[in-house]
Amino acid sequence: MWEVLLESVEITALVFVFMLLVELVELRLGHAIKKYLTSKPAVQYVTSALLGLIPGCNDAFVVVTMYISGIVSFGALVTVMITTFGDEAFVLFSALADPKMGIRPGQIFALCAILFVVGIGGGLLADALARRLPLRLAPKCVIPHHDEEDASHKFRWKHFLTEHAFRHVFLKHIPSLFLWMLGSLLALHLLEEHFQLTQYVRGTPAGMVLIAGLVGLLPFSGPNLVFITLLGQGAIPLSVLVTNSIVQDGHGLLPLLSFSLSDGIKIKLFKLILGLAVGYGLLLAGA
Repeated sequence: MWEVLLESVEITALVFVFMLLVELVELRLGHAIKKYLTSKPAVQYVTSALLGLIPGCNDAFVVVTMYISGIVSFGALVTVMITTFGDEAFVLFSALADPKMGIRPGQIFALCAILFVVGIGGGLLADALARRLPLRLAPKCVIPHHDEEDASHKFRWKHFLTEHAFRHVFLKHIPSLFLWMLGSLLALHLLEEHFQLTQYVRGTPAGMVLIAGLVGLLPFSGPNLVFITLLGQGAIPLSVLVTNSIVQDGHGLLPLLSFSLSDGIKIKLFKLILGLAVGYGLLLAGA
């Protein structure tokens, strides 16, 4: 229980810091952000894809924060969630220095390249679908601009800390974020403790692609490690790990769920369909 509490505090604190940084940057450089990022979807997709390939979930937290603030699009958020594979990345990349793990460098580079391409394509497709259907997405939390700021044209730290850091970010977002994080991590911890996944992931390659996609729906890291282990043992083809990596996003989606559960579900369903399509396509191609 203490581990779950500490993890909840840690993630909430990280997201709080990222939200402050995003708000600070938007207040100081809002015009440049709109010109060079918000108005350029291609830049958003490439940036999100590259951030997602960085090991860990912090990159996803940054993009989630920018999405909540309306700086990047739904598609950019989908992109980072496709390329992010959480803490598993640390284990996967450690195989580059440890041949005993059985994972070849070529497989790791191929996985990253596939995620990068699929991430950009998935982001583009997600934005196109959002415009055409149209999808009902959560309204953005617009960063407030106060009259005294606009009148003086000067940045004042006391005003920022009081009105933005405390009243907007801390009071409006952090309580619900922490409670959602604590409840989610506790439930997932209990599930992981009483459910042994390894016994369910053996089977035909086609069946394991489906299992890999379904396991990837869980919004946390632990269970996905089994697919890296099985790849090192030669028990699964690369297509299975690709499927799991597309669908899963470590802890990256949790902060979004406290803001919009509906948007989080849309992302997961979109990634499941995309992950299975790519996985079965690679399997048919012999990968």
